Amino acid sequence: MPNNNFELSKGDDRMIRVYMKDENLDILDLNGAEARFYLSESSKSSTYVIRKSTNSYSEGVIRTPERGEVIFFLGASDTKDLDPTQYYFQIVLILSNGRRYTACTGYMNLYTNLEYSVVIEPSIESLNIVEIPEGSASLRLSLQPQDVVFATLLAPSQTSENICISNLVYSGSGIIDVFFTATILEPGWKLSYFVSSLPEEP
Repeated sequence: MPNNNFELSKGDDRMIRVYMKDENLDILDLNGAEARFYLSESSKSSTYVIRKSTNSYSEGVIRTPERGEVIFFLGASDTKDLDPTQYYFQIVLILSNGRRYTACTGYMNLYTNLEYSVVIEPSIESLNIVEIPEGSASLRLSLQPQDVVFATLLAPSQTSENICISNLVYSGSGIIDVFFTATILEPGWKLSYFVSSLPEEP
C-alpha cells in the first residue's frame, strides 16, 4: 500500500490524481468501482474532517477506469476553516464485486493562507490634548510599548505659521518623540492624539 504526501494552503482548490495498483503494482480495472477519500486529524482518529466519493461527480471521478485513474476535488470551503497542521488521509477502493481495500495513505500538510487570517483590530482610547511649550521643536510622549499614536498638530487661531508634524520616532520602550517641521515660537499650539493599542501576541 503506497504512501503519498502532499501540501496545500488552506482555502485553495486542489485536484488529487491517483492511479490504483494492486500488490504487484499492476494497474487495477476500476469499471463499476467506487473510490473514497478520507481526511482525518491523525492516523489514530476514528472520525474524519473531509470525505469525498467518486459517486458524486463534484467530489471525485474515476476518469479512466481501465488505467486505474481516480481524481478527487478539494474545494476552498473544504479546508479554509481547518487549522494549519498535518492531516492523515486514506483512499479506500470498493470494487464492483464488493471487495474493499485501503489503496493509499499519506499525509497532507496544510499551511496558513493569509486570505483567511484573522485581522486583529486595535482598540482606540480617548482623545488627548497637550499644550506645546514655546521654543519646542519636538514633544515627547510616554505611553505603553505596544501603543501606536495618531497625532494632529493644532495651531492657535491667529497664527500665520505653517508648521506640521514631520516625524514620529518610537523607542520601543513606550517613549514616542513627535517632531515638527519648525520650532514653535508662539503660545497656544497643541498636540491632539489618540492611542491605538494592539493586543499582545499570545
